[in-house]
Amino acid sequence: MKKVERLRLLIGKRGVTLCTLRPAGFVNINGEVFDCQGVRPFLIQKGTNVIVTGVLMNHFLLVREIDV
Repeated sequence: MKKVERLRLLIGKRGVTLCTLRPAGFVNINGEVFDCQGVRPFLIQKGTNVIVTGVLMNHFLLVREIDV
């Protein structure tokens, strides 16, 4: 399976940011670390619960903050 296909399977999955996204950084999803970029708000704090909303440039997960 190609990387972009694997990333697309993560759309809708929840994770936790490992650093402050300004707007890019890293997210932990089910124990795996992925490159990501926040879409709203521009600044997402470390330890924030997020959901994957898409894939950017076949490399980054797009994430947004969610309430748990």
